[in-house]
Amino acid sequence: MRTLENQKKEIGGVVYKVAPLTTKASLRVLARVLKMAAPAFGDVVSLRAAARAATGSLGTLFAGLAGDLDEAILLDVCDAFAEVTEADLGGKKLLALRGGQWDEHFRGRLFELFEWVAFSAEVTYGPLYARLQVADPEPPADPPAEG
Repeated sequence: MRTLENQKKEIGGVVYKVAPLTTKASLRVLARVLKMAAPAFGDVVSLRAAARAATGSLGTLFAGLAGDLDEAILLDVCDAFAEVTEADLGGKKLLALRGGQWDEHFRGRLFELFEWVAFSAEVTYGPLYARLQVADPEPPADPPAEG
């Protein structure tokens, strides 16, 4: 089984270690966020087209959607990313953000919360987003006509 490495980023003086979401969790979060964001993309008909329509990084997209998220989706996204996040509080102590710990950890630090959500989205969805940004492959050429 392939092991995906955690990624680390310092946000507001705290280093966050984030692993990609599990497949089921990543599909659930992606589906909920895309359903919520659908009006913003108008008549975009494919995930590839939506990725191309978005400007900037995937994390920027996730963070930018925060203003349009309903409460339930925002809380579900935070709960999902918290399951795969540890915060390095200095020394050898790591704080697992799961089980609602993220709520207290980010008290009074909403800017850092949205930076963390954006980073967590990049960890999980970054490879998918990068693949969707690549130009469509050229269709195979027709074989030369015999004759």
